[in-house]
Amino acid sequence: MRWSGLPDIPVYVFEDPSPFEDRKEITEAYHAVASDKGIQVLNTAPQWGCMQGIIQYALENTSEDWIIYVPDDVLFTKGALWNEYAGVLTYGRDFVGAIQAPYWNAQDLVHMGAIPYKEIMLNGWRPDSIPQNPHWNGGGVPRKYINVNGAGFSVNRACWEGMRGWPSVTWRLDEYLGYQSWRQGLVVLTLPGQPRIHFFGGSTAYQPEYLTYHTEESWKLATGGLSPADCGSILVKIMDKLPDENFDGILDFFNKGGSLL
Repeated sequence: MRWSGLPDIPVYVFEDPSPFEDRKEITEAYHAVASDKGIQVLNTAPQWGCMQGIIQYALENTSEDWIIYVPDDVLFTKGALWNEYAGVLTYGRDFVGAIQAPYWNAQDLVHMGAIPYKEIMLNGWRPDSIPQNPHWNGGGVPRKYINVNGAGFSVNRACWEGMRGWPSVTWRLDEYLGYQSWRQGLVVLTLPGQPRIHFFGGSTAYQPEYLTYHTEESWKLATGGLSPADCGSILVKIMDKLPDENFDGILDFFNKGGSLL
């Protein structure tokens, strides 16, 4: 993050503690890393909560109006974090619930020949020659999008408060944020510009066995019985109330008193 350009905003580091007998050892190791990197505070949650648990804990223990969420398996290209901060300042209006950060999945870069293998991310490699992703650029203007992605995003605290936090039963925290944002009449936007790189599933092998967080039944528990397909149909109808895809049209819609509710 420092190499890529770190904005002069508060940085919080939250540890989702190990659910195994090595908890104390792992936490001590994280504190050693934090000390080595000059990080003042490492916030350890009371218990392991998976992805949805630690982001909930993070929002409960911060107070800023917007949070740029950085999971544990991403790297930033030069200027990427500054771009995301600028995105919040520029597009983080009251009618916006979340902003999806531009990113590449590491495996996509392997297929493109941009990197030799995804594990290069774990060995001190610096992504100084990675292009922007045209999928997110949209001609340089944000556009509406159905949900955010686990690669990371910016979230409006008002949206988080409106959805009463993330449910503990599903790890689809990104899809749930998108679902709840649109249901509150708040727009989810893409962001053009310098991308993150997402290792994707970097800690999956270290989770307890027999989890059901990934299942459709767990999603239904979080949404009162609605399947992912049901939720998608609901959101498309809400999104279609916006006459334009891009931010200029969306801004005009709300400036003229438009509402998605």
